[in-house]
Amino acid sequence: MRDSRDPEHDRVQPNYFTCTLGQAALVNAANSTEFSTINELIDAYAEKFPLRPAVGFPVPPQVSETPEPWSYMVLTFCDLRNYTHFVANELEKFLPQFCRADNASNDTLPTVALFCPSSADFLLTWLALIRLGFSVLLIAPQCQPRAIASLCASCKVSCLFYDKIYEDAAKETLDFVVDDALRYLIQEIPFNGNVIKYYKHRSNNAQFRFQSQVSRYDIAYIHHTSGTSSDLPKPIPQTHHAAVGVLPSFSDKSSGATFSTTPLYHGGVADVFRSWSSAEMIWLFPGNELPITARNVLLSLRSAAKAVADGKGSKVAYFSSVPYVLQMLSNDDAGMEMLMAMDTVGVGGAALPSSVGNQLVQKKVRLISRFGSAECGFLLSSFRDFRNDDEWQYLRAGHGSELLQFEPQGNSLFELIIKKGWPHMAKTNRSDGSFATSDLFEKHHAIENAWRYHSRADSQLTLITGKKFDPAPIEADIASSALLDDVLVFGNGREYPGALLFLPKESASLSSTQLVDCIWPEIERINAGAQPHTRIAKGALVVLSPGHSAIPKSSKGTVLRAQAERQFEVNIERAYSHSGSSARAGTMGNIEDQDVQTALYTKVANIMGDKPSLSVDTDLFPIGVDSIACVQIRSYIQRVSLCLDWIHSKAKYLQDLLPGIEESLPLNIVYDCGTIDRLASYIIDRRHGLVKDNTHDDEQLMFQLVDEYGDFSCASTELGHHSRRDDNITRNGEVVILTGATGALGAHLLDAFRQMQNVSRIICLVRAKTPEKALERVNKNLEAHAKKRIDSSVTRISCIPTDLADTALGLSKPEYKELAETATLIVHAAWAVNFNARLSSFVHDHISGLHNLITLALAAQRPEPPRFIFCSSTASVSNSRPSTGIIPETLSHTPSSASPLGYSRSKWVAEKICHRAHENTSLRGRISVLRIGQLCGDTDKGIWNMSEAWPLMLSSVAVTGGLPAIDQPLDWLPLDTAAKAIVNISSSFSTGLSQSTEVPVFHIVNKHQHPRWSDLLAWLKKFGVVFEAFPPDEWVRRLEQGDEHTESSRRGSHPARKLLPLWKSLYAAPQHPEPRETPHFDTLCAEKISHTMRTVNPIDDEHFRRIWNWIETCPCSN
Repeated sequence: MRDSRDPEHDRVQPNYFTCTLGQAALVNAANSTEFSTINELIDAYAEKFPLRPAVGFPVPPQVSETPEPWSYMVLTFCDLRNYTHFVANELEKFLPQFCRADNASNDTLPTVALFCPSSADFLLTWLALIRLGFSVLLIAPQCQPRAIASLCASCKVSCLFYDKIYEDAAKETLDFVVDDALRYLIQEIPFNGNVIKYYKHRSNNAQFRFQSQVSRYDIAYIHHTSGTSSDLPKPIPQTHHAAVGVLPSFSDKSSGATFSTTPLYHGGVADVFRSWSSAEMIWLFPGNELPITARNVLLSLRSAAKAVADGKGSKVAYFSSVPYVLQMLSNDDAGMEMLMAMDTVGVGGAALPSSVGNQLVQKKVRLISRFGSAECGFLLSSFRDFRNDDEWQYLRAGHGSELLQFEPQGNSLFELIIKKGWPHMAKTNRSDGSFATSDLFEKHHAIENAWRYHSRADSQLTLITGKKFDPAPIEADIASSALLDDVLVFGNGREYPGALLFLPKESASLSSTQLVDCIWPEIERINAGAQPHTRIAKGALVVLSPGHSAIPKSSKGTVLRAQAERQFEVNIERAYSHSGSSARAGTMGNIEDQDVQTALYTKVANIMGDKPSLSVDTDLFPIGVDSIACVQIRSYIQRVSLCLDWIHSKAKYLQDLLPGIEESLPLNIVYDCGTIDRLASYIIDRRHGLVKDNTHDDEQLMFQLVDEYGDFSCASTELGHHSRRDDNITRNGEVVILTGATGALGAHLLDAFRQMQNVSRIICLVRAKTPEKALERVNKNLEAHAKKRIDSSVTRISCIPTDLADTALGLSKPEYKELAETATLIVHAAWAVNFNARLSSFVHDHISGLHNLITLALAAQRPEPPRFIFCSSTASVSNSRPSTGIIPETLSHTPSSASPLGYSRSKWVAEKICHRAHENTSLRGRISVLRIGQLCGDTDKGIWNMSEAWPLMLSSVAVTGGLPAIDQPLDWLPLDTAAKAIVNISSSFSTGLSQSTEVPVFHIVNKHQHPRWSDLLAWLKKFGVVFEAFPPDEWVRRLEQGDEHTESSRRGSHPARKLLPLWKSLYAAPQHPEPRETPHFDTLCAEKISHTMRTVNPIDDEHFRRIWNWIETCPCSN
């Protein structure tokens, strides 16, 4: 420990505790090591440093309540060799001839297994078996007998050595040996649980009788995975070279001992060799005798300090731990003081909750994250300049970083790939000799080559929608409540996630409802900062009273998820049935028609967390009822329809009226109804056999919205038309306001505008809480589309947090005034592409947002307001069928010309609002509508947007085995081409446009009708993709049910399923009419003023190859 802050410690120079294998390669290149095997290391330092302490064990008193102080046991490097020789001699006596190392007949060492708690017995028995020439399988005590038998079979174990306390489990493993050829001997370790005492009574300083020659490339020991996601653990062999040959050797200088709380059968082994390779001492927590508590850790460190005072040990400078130990210590005053006194505190093995790590760093604890794997060793560390850098979660690669590749996986996540040439690779899983770790990371927005661990790709939960997330951080956050003992988040293959809440005895007096109410505010806080699909609804919380069996976990504290989901299957099912834990879940049984609305309100409030803004008339979409919440509400209605019991038979209930529940409720029923009132009316109507067509109501609403939001009479502008430009505004260049910069098209628009010399400033209006978050969102989107990030020091581009639904756009008065006075061009490209939402759901944020942006343009106190571009969609008129077969670049006055989707109708309304602004305000001739057609991946890299329909359809081949055989032109327009066309048009306004009686309309589409979808299918065949072309309805069926050839773990989990309602309506609707020819869009007006539009090319196979290559790299395609 350090007594005071020493500036020398702040230098960012690696030491043995922080040095990655990449950095170690550089260190060892300058200092040749004296060993290449574990045996050679012990022998070399026993000769060179015979009296230097190698390992220390705190020894608690025999009776824990006694006031007797703890003692200690220290072994020098010479002791280590002598004990190892003695134990090897003793063990050899118990090995039958058939499993002795000298009897091996092949090139690989024979394997034995060690099943023992982390202790001195473990350490010395393990090293002795290695000395005898064995490969040693290290078995974690948490392993079940079936798992142990599986590991022994995989490793061809000849003998399993076990500690007395594991005798029953060891014997039970033999019941799971299915092949007699794989049967192994089981042998108790013969030291009565105390090898040191046994040595002192039996040793006569006999020389080691057996010498076995091992090489650096022989397997020294074998770790195993925890079986977290795959149920059965898998072996991970480690060579002698991997164990000690790749580690840094700083033996010429001493920097202090390490104290490790990590068990030897896991990361403790790595801690041991890391210390020994630099001839340093390591202290090991006595986990075989005591539980790891803050008090016991502190007592162990006092024991180590006593050894130092007695001149028999090295001072502890480094503290190595797993997250839950640090969490305990951070909540203990003495524990916090101890951590503050350490030179460095390292955490690894799992993710430390951010709140805990931040607290430690604020207290000036020199905390680092250490990231490695059994396959590739120590890879990354957050070791840094502690004086100037608090980013403890962000790992830095240092030397060797060129062999660590971070491969994009979508959603701003990157998978770590270890390239061929890394100092240690126990296995590879790619044809080029690299190893894909399945570990996902996030990139730091400012620090170069700094990465924060996010999750394991193979431990994520996958909802039925295809959305994935890591449950561990959510579990950790919820479990931090003092009212809970533990938490298990679930949701694999389900519509939405839920959580099992395990109560400690102290909370036993609380009812389930009381407990949920107590912790709900904290879960709401967690939900507020989480992605929508990860949010946990109140009705999906299941409370388990004290006495339930614990969640099965690995020795690192990682949830064994597959095992846990089986163990708690019945409890998990409660979250998706009518018997959920919340008292307010409600049922529909015995509910009269007049009470349906109240029951629905209760359920929605339960899911949304009793939002103050919720009423029966509230539009559900703007207040956060997303697709996940919609599924929950729909599932609730369907579920209770199964259990309705109308005692008095006063009304027909849903099940009687609509047999076959899946067909009884449309998938979009919640979106279609939009409010609780309309949803209740729908249920009541269906009970009584009434079917209502809402088309007329929607068309009436479209006209009403145009009247309401197309009224700019209160805007701060002088009505009338102006011909004089204000040169003072434009002489310094264009000032562009851009919305939608976090979208696919927006990324290309931003990139195109910043390349224009005449643009002096770009202002991105972004939905975010702070400027930093706004910049982060925009930069993540730019990166996703392979565009250069915005440097935060560049003032030419600014990202401003905005709320378009607010009349002042969420801006202060000075900010609003500055934008109004300086903007010369507003490009509005922000609109939710949600094909499930109804028209009313677009009112709050989008239709009102358009009105507010136009009002901003009209607030300019100058002769000419800024030019205004509204990015609409061809969907606003795609239902029209002109006699010429060509849809003109003119405004539509007929609501039915929009397709039935709420998205399409909202765009029709928006175009009419723009027309009102053109017709009645000073924006006449300065506002235009750009109808954008189907966009696709850019011409350079083919990057698209995996949330869109066509990429989702194409990627679904992975789970359906095919694609629909449809007759469809590939009238796709590359994203970068569309952006260039928009920029062309925005720069080409002429005074002639003001003479038009209607708002100018331009079509940004690819007018080429060839190639067609059939050509695309042929290209895929040429690329070597194996698939079938199915009739469209058959493809929909396969997507919905999961194809028979798809492995069960992936069925029904593809994100393409979220568009099933759309595809069912297009390709699988009962008595579906013959498809009509895709309408053609006139582009003469656009071509007249845009060079880009005049030169649009058809999609060809090379462009599509780039798109396909991108699709194949997306996670949902694999």
